[in-house]
Amino acid sequence: TGATGATGATGATGATGATGATGATGATGATGATGPAGTTSWDGLTDVPTNLLDGDNQTLSLGTDGTLSISDGNSVILPGASNIYVADGTLTGDRVVTQDSNTLSFSTSGTGRVGIGTTTPDASAILDLTDSNKGFLPPRVQLTSNVDTVTIPSPATGLIVHNIEAAGSGAAAVDANTMYMWDGEEWNRIVTSKDSLTGGTNPFEIGEIRSCMMVVPYATFRANSGSRRLMSGKAVGNVTTTNRQVASELATNNPDYVYINGLRLDFMESTTNGNTSPKFYNTTSDSISFSISSLSTNNAYITGANTVIATDAYSYRIDGNDDFSTTATYAEYVNAMVTFPNGEWYNCTFHATTDGSNYYYFFVTAQRLN
Repeated sequence: TGATGATGATGATGATGATGATGATGATGATGATGPAGTTSWDGLTDVPTNLLDGDNQTLSLGTDGTLSISDGNSVILPGASNIYVADGTLTGDRVVTQDSNTLSFSTSGTGRVGIGTTTPDASAILDLTDSNKGFLPPRVQLTSNVDTVTIPSPATGLIVHNIEAAGSGAAAVDANTMYMWDGEEWNRIVTSKDSLTGGTNPFEIGEIRSCMMVVPYATFRANSGSRRLMSGKAVGNVTTTNRQVASELATNNPDYVYINGLRLDFMESTTNGNTSPKFYNTTSDSISFSISSLSTNNAYITGANTVIATDAYSYRIDGNDDFSTTATYAEYVNAMVTFPNGEWYNCTFHATTDGSNYYYFFVTAQRLN
């Protein structure tokens, strides 16, 4: 046998065979190092800039609680949970805005009504305030007199305010904690049923009655003390002084005194021990003129025409003899007609009693007749 011949050239690569079966999964590798903390996700509210729009002195901003504010010197705040209805800049239809238990209703269906605390404003009212345990608090101001047009410049006729402090004097005075309405010329107290039974310094309405009772300690009233100006006649210069006590200085029941054109209805101790004298007292800084005639349970007074009371002085006579019998068994009464140069006419009554040991009881009324 001869020698093996040389190996021939490698033939062409054959076709790839079929893929074998997948081997088993290897062991899980070690956990990698923790990466840097990511940024907080955007929640649609807190990540919005405080001022969304800012320019020309107007700011549109969104608070962290979702409150949208539009500011132009004043602010309009729209809570984030509210539904706002807008059509050409106005509310569409009848809309109710609620926040917690508060309700504000707008009616725009040709009625122009506004309701607060109700979704159905009464058809007869332009403004309907409804609540079971809250009241209406009007604007509180401090008027300086009943003709004050400085505190509220150019007040509209019918304007109503609540005056918080007493001010002015005489006929121009205004009371504290009192409602007033401007009638085009002056502030008029809004009279209530209580006003017809109490005093006050404001001008009377025609037909209005005011009354007052003064409770005065018996022994103190009878003990002369102090010094007071007293008219000894009807002329302005007829002024003297006296130490006789007056009821208004000693009253213990905090009375609401009655005033007519600056004159307070009062009582003074009589010159007769234990008796009393009905008096006017001039609370103003000017003398006051009036005419008076009276009938009493004992003495008439018919010579009181053209009487004058000087400032800070008690009047001359109201009763015919200026002396009321005022004991445990006697009581007197006087009815006086009083007129003023301005034409005002008043019917005034004075009545005095005592229990004889503890207290005097003084009663006065006044009614404007024209």
